Amino acid sequence: MRGSAHPTRAPGHEVHRPAPGLGTSRGVPVFKAAMDPRPAIRVFLLSPASLSGVRGRRLLDGGSGAPFAGALADGGAPIGDVYEFVSSLYFRGKRAYAEAFARPPAGSPGALVITSALGLVPLDRPVTAGSLAELASVAIDPGEPRYVEPVRSRSGSAPPGGRSCSGAWRAPGTWSPCSACWAGG
Repeated sequence: MRGSAHPTRAPGHEVHRPAPGLGTSRGVPVFKAAMDPRPAIRVFLLSPASLSGVRGRRLLDGGSGAPFAGALADGGAPIGDVYEFVSSLYFRGKRAYAEAFARPPAGSPGALVITSALGLVPLDRPVTAGSLAELASVAIDPGEPRYVEPVRSRSGSAPPGGRSCSGAWRAPGTWSPCSACWAGG
């Protein structure tokens, strides 16, 4: 008998054993965590939108026709709405995915927005024209302490396990806002 082939099985029909950490469901390998009937906690971290584009500059200059533009001067508009307007389909898609698949702990938001100056904030957090100016003044850059430190300081309050970072891809060995939230990230 050569290799792991069964003596009565034709080549290509060998019996495969699941790798450690895997189980099987109807003969198909699956992660054991997927077989756990308890729902996992899942909180999404949504990467920030830049205010340096055309729409962001119009909001900052007060010349935007956004439906919430008046609210920015009068108590604030939800940051999720503002970022969705500024980055259009990109943020809208991340937001829709997070809202559909989040499983937060009771009383916690299912998605937090990574901001350049305010740390991690829920999608419904109101922002004013003044807070938008503050966000625009801080670079979305891992070398910028005003961007990094609020995220790092808040990361300790994130629930254990099941976190997901949406839209914050990074090259191996580099820092991302998600690195602050779990070891090895």
